[in-house]
Amino acid sequence: QLLLEGRGIDNGLAAFFTNYGRVESCAMCIALLCSHPTILTATGSQQMARAQSVSDQVATTAERLLLEWGGKRTVKEAQVNDRFASANRMGSELGRPVSQTSAGQYTYRHSGLCLYFARLLRPIWKRKVIKVVNAPRGLVDSEVSDPVLTSVQKDLFALRAYLLANIEFFTPRILVPSNPPGENEQIEIENANAETKSLKALLLLLTQCIEGIAFVLFLVDSKMSETVSNISAESQQAFMAITYETLLTTSKGHDLCRELVTAVINKQMGHHMTVDAVSDTLQRICGSFCSPGDVIFYKATEHLRLAQTLQDAADIEDHARESLRLFKKVPFLLVDETNGASKLKGICQEYMTIKFYPGAAELALSCAQEVDPSNKATGYVKDGKNPKDPRAEQYAKRFICYDNVIVVLKELGIDSSQGQPSNFALQTLGLALEFDDALFHTFLYDWLLSRGRTDYLLEINTPYIVEYLKQCTLLDTTKDLLWRYYIKVDDFGHAAQELGRIAESSRYNLEFVSRLEYLSLAVSNAKSCPAGSDPKSDSGRLLNDLEEKLEVGNIQLDIIQTLQSMLDENKRLAGIITLDERSRQEARQKAHELESMLKSCKSQLLDINSLYHTFVEPLQLFESMLAIYHASDVDDEYHVRSAWEGFIARVFVKALEADRPPLTDVEVRVKDLGRRFYPSAKVVPISVMVQILERYPYLKQTVGYSVSPGWAVRILRDIGFPYDALFDSFHALVETKKNEWIGPRATLVLIQDIECLLRVWLVESLGAGIIAELNEELCITEDEWTTYGGSWAGFGGQSGFGASTLGMNGTGSLDRFRTRKVEDAIQMYIRVLESASWTPAPISSAFDENMGGSEHELRARSVMLVQRLKAIQSRIQHLH
Repeated sequence: QLLLEGRGIDNGLAAFFTNYGRVESCAMCIALLCSHPTILTATGSQQMARAQSVSDQVATTAERLLLEWGGKRTVKEAQVNDRFASANRMGSELGRPVSQTSAGQYTYRHSGLCLYFARLLRPIWKRKVIKVVNAPRGLVDSEVSDPVLTSVQKDLFALRAYLLANIEFFTPRILVPSNPPGENEQIEIENANAETKSLKALLLLLTQCIEGIAFVLFLVDSKMSETVSNISAESQQAFMAITYETLLTTSKGHDLCRELVTAVINKQMGHHMTVDAVSDTLQRICGSFCSPGDVIFYKATEHLRLAQTLQDAADIEDHARESLRLFKKVPFLLVDETNGASKLKGICQEYMTIKFYPGAAELALSCAQEVDPSNKATGYVKDGKNPKDPRAEQYAKRFICYDNVIVVLKELGIDSSQGQPSNFALQTLGLALEFDDALFHTFLYDWLLSRGRTDYLLEINTPYIVEYLKQCTLLDTTKDLLWRYYIKVDDFGHAAQELGRIAESSRYNLEFVSRLEYLSLAVSNAKSCPAGSDPKSDSGRLLNDLEEKLEVGNIQLDIIQTLQSMLDENKRLAGIITLDERSRQEARQKAHELESMLKSCKSQLLDINSLYHTFVEPLQLFESMLAIYHASDVDDEYHVRSAWEGFIARVFVKALEADRPPLTDVEVRVKDLGRRFYPSAKVVPISVMVQILERYPYLKQTVGYSVSPGWAVRILRDIGFPYDALFDSFHALVETKKNEWIGPRATLVLIQDIECLLRVWLVESLGAGIIAELNEELCITEDEWTTYGGSWAGFGGQSGFGASTLGMNGTGSLDRFRTRKVEDAIQMYIRVLESASWTPAPISSAFDENMGGSEHELRARSVMLVQRLKAIQSRIQHLH
């Protein structure tokens, strides 16, 4: 009335603003402005014009008052001027600006706008949206009448139109005279920013309210009861209790509206209406309830429905692919917080019913990529998957998608162990593997592994498979997958490295024999590398390293077997009740120590130093000691000699304990061990072997066990030493006349063994035909030949006798140079024997005493030996 009377600030308006408060007065001004005809015209509906519209003069004055009195508030003024506004809110927060932290934050103009907006919504805000009309029949209707909804909507239209036309009028201006701003100026900036944010939120809510009312009116016009019956029972219960406040301002209300929109469109499509017809209407009247994404989703749904109803295979595929293309555009609608997996799962199931399996897999994987475009889920997994991590949401959404891919693959029989899947199934699996999604690949590989389909896993060739299989090596059950994959792709070098790593790793509970098997496989693969034979290449160095480790591993296996035998023996002794208690106690103690050592030795592959110092040297395991010298290429004659002597002595003692001919055991074991290391001159040095074996039968402890002439020669020839080298070594003993070989008996024994060596050497050089001549001329018996591995029946040209029959492996036939050297040596032997004095029988060394023999026996042996040497000398002369 004051404005109609044309009064100014000095004529009563100031008192009005003071009495009613600036917020209330600003709200009244806004109400008058929204009733102006120009505003009503802007709403697009002349029929919504009020009967009492205001004049231009009144509108101009109202705007001036808003400008002059609607500025920023002070704390003192706020306590007085909010009195009337608070009374009008009727206990509701509606109309109060959001996030107001101080009384002076928002302008009176903005607070008045909020208050006016609240008054417009008051008739419906706390009211329920629907009410039950007939419960048995399931009939519902709008609780608020259509006229009331239409009236509220009309006023909201007017307010929105005025705000959009005068948005700058309500947007606070920031004037900062100083740079940088002071403390008070900074507060002003913050207040202005907060009010701008609040204004935008108010406009958004205003639009939502207009469209929400329009949507309710649309439901009323399109048979609300039928639409509500098509949503889930849970949603029906929520819709019955929901108010307009909840419907318009909460995510619960928004999700319920979307479900109702879906129900409306499905109902209309059931009545053979197109998606476009329904969605166009909804977008026009309530666009926020039916977004462009929703329209795409509904169009995709329609194509999928058509694919399910058609008969022609080409038409079905066309519509299915078009639906896939559209669905891929709106992944956020398929995997959201409300529907979870239901929408995507339902679509994938429908694709499978029309045999569109690749489409189902492609859609699920496309959604996985779109719902987490920044790949936050991968970082979430790498950081340990903390449940409180906000990235857990992206992780959960992606796994919803991955689960649907697995459902498709299960349907195609990929996880079945019965029979081979179809080519179509393998093609679908291949399509899934083409997606560049590391997290999915891990998920898929885990699933294949859980289903026991390692055969598929090893056929995969992707950028992610090797890294995955490397992770599998952390588990004992899947440690073999990586090297098997390398072999599949012909990457033998990496296969060898991985096999070697497994063999040496303490992570796995492997038997020691299994470790050696892995090493052996590693060596085989290293040999298969293109450059494996080149020691200078990486592959060549790898092969050398693995072969050395395998050699040491075999030594360790021998040590383990020896320890086990020693342990068993001590346990046996500890269990003999007839043995004295002290001996049994010692056996028990020794068994305990050996058990501990055996456990340590079997646990993992050890290096050669650890084996030597921990087991071999303390336990005097001579056979393993020689093997270590061989593997380490040790050049130490003293230690090698000691090891051979210790080995032979132990074999001798054990043979006696077992009541076996000891020198026979020595012969067999020395041959076996010698062949193992021959031709290593460092571990099987010929001079050392000749000295040890030639003297051994004549030691004090062994002299009582007779051996046939040439015993040492036979052993050394079977090991593989050539004749010329053996002759040189034996001849050196005669020439040097070391202390133990001084004396006629010792010399006789040496020359006797040299004669055996020369005789067999001669046979190989001249052929087996000479055997008969030698037998007749020298009276050689069958026993003297059989000691070299042949038999009387096998000798002579008629039986096909050859060098191999005598254990001669092909080296050292006499040539001109050698015959000259041998002739001179034989002549020396004859002189020594013919000049020897046998009366009385002299004792010149310990060996002489051990060898014994009467004067007559020694003379007879000497005469026979001279005859044989002369016969051999005669035959050798024929070689010139």
